[in-house]
Amino acid sequence: MSVINPKINNDNSTDNYVDHNYGLSVTNKHNKVQLNEMFVSIEGEGILAGTKTLFIRFSGCHLKCHWCDTKYSLSPTSGNSYTINEAKYLILQHLQPNIYKINFTGGEPLLQTRSLIALADFVKNELKIKTYLESSCFDWKRFELVLPYFDICKVEFKTSDSKVIEPKSYEDLLQNELSCLDISLNRSDKISFIKIVFTNSTTLNEVRDLLSRVFERPNISNLSGITLQPSYQFDSPSTKQILKIYDEVCSFYKDVRVIPQMHKLLGMS
Repeated sequence: MSVINPKINNDNSTDNYVDHNYGLSVTNKHNKVQLNEMFVSIEGEGILAGTKTLFIRFSGCHLKCHWCDTKYSLSPTSGNSYTINEAKYLILQHLQPNIYKINFTGGEPLLQTRSLIALADFVKNELKIKTYLESSCFDWKRFELVLPYFDICKVEFKTSDSKVIEPKSYEDLLQNELSCLDISLNRSDKISFIKIVFTNSTTLNEVRDLLSRVFERPNISNLSGITLQPSYQFDSPSTKQILKIYDEVCSFYKDVRVIPQMHKLLGMS
């Protein structure tokens, strides 16, 4: 299985180093991180929707789903560049009472592997706040490196109608996502759940085939839930389509929830 190679080059990330175990860099020579934004809001997605959360949005994503609602963060130079210490201070400035977790999102945080590890380690082991990774899981090797620093892992499976990547590489993307799920489920100390964004064009056959592969995983009993997210303002599914997708997933797993982007409905960031 190959790794989906990023098509962007962020000099502040760790894309350019060599590690004999992974073929990835383990040194952030610039000691920098590119962040698009940081803010406190209410989690609007997934099994922890409704919790007060500090969001750290990393800059840069090479996948570019057609329904992406944060296109402003796709460029690797969006936002601002910070040293790791500056970013830690920024986190401290944004802390508020009753924050349940800190969500590392994007963009695609895995593109800045070592910077992600440095900040997640600070939050988890120094601030003692739950860490949450929101990633496309495009690269299982990077995912395995960062996993020890996260308490909650969302493994997102992209359907082909997301137009996330050229068709010839789509199977590699799915294989990486499945491998990330395996790695996360192998750690019983992690909360691992699946998210699938679907549209009116998503087919039942594709959902059925995907779930068949998911439920072949050896430690699938450690799964904490599946959330289905209807696309918002891009080929939005009808009520009929939502019910059909829900029923299909329920044939594999009963603890499934359809959760729209509640922060959009509430008019929050």
